[in-house]
Amino acid sequence: STPAWVHNLREVSVAEISKGSWSVTVVPEELGSDERARAWDELCRVWPNFEVYRRRTERVIPVFRLHREPL
Repeated sequence: STPAWVHNLREVSVAEISKGSWSVTVVPEELGSDERARAWDELCRVWPNFEVYRRRTERVIPVFRLHREPL
């Protein structure tokens, strides 16, 4: 099933990413098929385990681009 974070990003116009005292506000954009395919290939070049993840599921794994919200 689709993870909760995917539903959360689909429902909001802005999101906050934080770790410790650091945080950034972003605007999520779910990528369509062509852009998603290009981004997925790049993700797999950076971290090949993404392909292992893909083989473990029958669903299409969503890919989001997170744009830093302008200050």
